[in-house]
Amino acid sequence: MYTKQNFIDSFTNDIRIIKHLGTKVTPEMESFRPSEGQRSMIELLQYLSHVGAASVDMILNNDSSKFDIHSKNAVSVNSGNFDEAMDAQQKMMLELMEKFTDEDLKTVINLYGMGDKTKGTYLVDTIGKWFPTYRMQLFLYLKSLSVSNLGTMNMWAGMDAPQTK
Repeated sequence: MYTKQNFIDSFTNDIRIIKHLGTKVTPEMESFRPSEGQRSMIELLQYLSHVGAASVDMILNNDSSKFDIHSKNAVSVNSGNFDEAMDAQQKMMLELMEKFTDEDLKTVINLYGMGDKTKGTYLVDTIGKWFPTYRMQLFLYLKSLSVSNLGTMNMWAGMDAPQTK
């Protein structure tokens, strides 16, 4: 059975990997935008720095306005403070997750017209899917910028590949 702790372990690992990828972003890369209509690198970092906490808060309180509140706080995030912003987000997510009871996770809600689902299902269908998806987007942006020595170990293990001799 998938537990609340399994979910917490999953998103904390995602945050660890996202932070690792974030170390590859330099200030010169912040304006990079693969094409018109896509987020720029800085917009992606800002989104990643709040999407988890905003979603947990929104689901916990069954209140979609929570998302906008969190997004307003992310505008000051840049490549220089991304790591700290992700740490703050993780701390907030852990504090919010403590408030979920087993009964609460079974409560049915409907956010953004995504249909009637339990709060537990919403957590998995949002954060459980969004972090890996946007982590991949960050990885692909970095690949597009030809960041050296960036490979699958960075994306899936959150570490640089060992140097071969």
